[in-house]
Amino acid sequence: MERGKRYVGAKQLLMMCVLSLMLCFVPGVKVMAADRVVAANETWKPTADVTCTKLTVNGTADFSDTNCKKVEVSNFEVTQGAKVVLDDTYLIVNGNASISGEFILKNGSVLLVKGDYYQPDGSVDYAADSEINVKGNFIFQKRNAAGTMTHSTASLFAKGILRVDKNFTVDSTGNMLNLRGDFYVGGDVELIDTTDIYCLRFLGEFNLTNENPQTISMSNCASIENLKSSCNTVKSANYLNVGKVQSDITFVSDSRKFVINYPNSVLDKTVTFDGNVVVETGKLEVNNGGTLTIKGNLQALEGSVSVQGNLIVEGDLKFEKENAAGVVTTVGGSFYQSYGAKITVKKNFTWNSTGNGLNFKGTMDLYGDYNDRRGAEWGGTVRLLSTGQHVTIAEGGKIYHLYVEHKKGDYFFNPDPCWEELTEGEPTTPSGNGTTTEQGNTSNNQNGNGNTTNGQDNGQTNQNNNSNDQGNTQNNQGNNSNQNNAQNGQNNSTTDQNNNQTNYNNNTSNQGENAANQNSPSEVISNNDTQKAEQAQEKIDSSIKKTKIKSVKAAKKKFTLTLKKTNSINGYEVQYDTSKEFTSAKTKNLGAKKTSLTVKKLKPKTTYFVRIRSYKNTDDGKVYSNWSKVKKVKVK
Repeated sequence: MERGKRYVGAKQLLMMCVLSLMLCFVPGVKVMAADRVVAANETWKPTADVTCTKLTVNGTADFSDTNCKKVEVSNFEVTQGAKVVLDDTYLIVNGNASISGEFILKNGSVLLVKGDYYQPDGSVDYAADSEINVKGNFIFQKRNAAGTMTHSTASLFAKGILRVDKNFTVDSTGNMLNLRGDFYVGGDVELIDTTDIYCLRFLGEFNLTNENPQTISMSNCASIENLKSSCNTVKSANYLNVGKVQSDITFVSDSRKFVINYPNSVLDKTVTFDGNVVVETGKLEVNNGGTLTIKGNLQALEGSVSVQGNLIVEGDLKFEKENAAGVVTTVGGSFYQSYGAKITVKKNFTWNSTGNGLNFKGTMDLYGDYNDRRGAEWGGTVRLLSTGQHVTIAEGGKIYHLYVEHKKGDYFFNPDPCWEELTEGEPTTPSGNGTTTEQGNTSNNQNGNGNTTNGQDNGQTNQNNNSNDQGNTQNNQGNNSNQNNAQNGQNNSTTDQNNNQTNYNNNTSNQGENAANQNSPSEVISNNDTQKAEQAQEKIDSSIKKTKIKSVKAAKKKFTLTLKKTNSINGYEVQYDTSKEFTSAKTKNLGAKKTSLTVKKLKPKTTYFVRIRSYKNTDDGKVYSNWSKVKKVKVK
């Protein structure tokens, strides 16, 4: 009986061996060998492909110059002091990988980790033709005795591709943290390296591959050279040191603050920061063709801002800071703007920097106050687009070309003038309940009184009609009644002080001179009469010597006026128009020391009439001389 039992046991064992051997030849069925441990003093060079449950390397595993091209394990561990070299080798880890020693990939080697990649210590170095692909999380951290994750001392020098499907976390004080190859990540990125000497740098393309928003959390000195995103929204925490954004992205932050220290952040796409941006020590550059929108304040401290494209700041643009006591102090930042660049600032602009770079050649549209505390020069154009704005410039500073959307008197300047050239915008025409304000030369004869007026007239008041008539309208009717005053109102509620035509349910806007004549002949206003009418509103002092125009030279789409300098004045006012009556003249102002003015962007092959006068500043406002003789020039 005992003998039979022993025979049955041997037979079962034989059948199990045969079955195992057969399974080896069944497609898709893998039989993992036992664990393989490379001892501390051992150098292992396998001669064929390896398949095992767990591969632990305590010594050296060298796959160079061997016939082993593929290694497949359930788990992979390289302990501290150990070394692994993959040479044209494909290492598949079906579970997790832990690297604490030296790990080298070269000659097209690939490490595929289907679980998490964990590196508390050691170093990873792989060539440009090699790749690491992690399906789980990539973690550069160490777990202490209490089980808490803390800083690792691991180093990473990657020239090849690194792919991480889930989260990527680096919290290391290692002395080499550079990724020169392309990086693809599908989860959140947390860069917490704690050393300012060896910073974590992504020098290749940094690709956020998830179609949903991902989060980038960076330390002070971590940096990304080229950023791409599959989603147009990226979450950020505090620092955002990005060299170049290659996708249209909106950055959002819970703190609504972004700090930039990158040496040269270049933005040539449509990029939006949903909050405040602080340029501490780096450079923020909006490249030609790029548009940067900041939905908060833009503040530069010791860093610089360079604009070649479009910059839109919905808050303040300022180059100053407050110290711990809340006192405003200077900074050392620089500001550059090239020709053709456009800056829009919805609130205030403040310059309080000792930096040697303030080079403005483009245009700034400003809706708040202009504060220059250091006496700098804005070489381009500043456009003031709101009434009541203040322009305050310290001694030595100025704006080359200042444009005001409204009348100059609607703004406050210290000093006055603080510009080389001043251009006033078109007259405003507010209307409500059909009431129109008209500015121009108007011959206004009501009920045959024949009074001639130059200046501002109150236009018509109509019911159910908001009609702005600034046109050239002649209304001649042969009686003295109000019907001859071009009234078409209801219930006698229409007032026509300019004798303009009133049209029901019709919104019409024209520009020009209104001549309404009733029982009196039309009166033509000459240029001399216009000057007399102007004197009735402006303060003209004939004792101020007229300024003479020496020459007006034409060029392509521009002309240059040269004047004979006048003494004891505060400045000059130049007018030019295509009409010799100057009915729609444009005005530019010059400082008293200037002797020439170039007017650009004119219509080619068009004749312009030019005149000039000088002015003095008094306690009661400006006092003008009479106009010079009119010069005529035809631009090319």
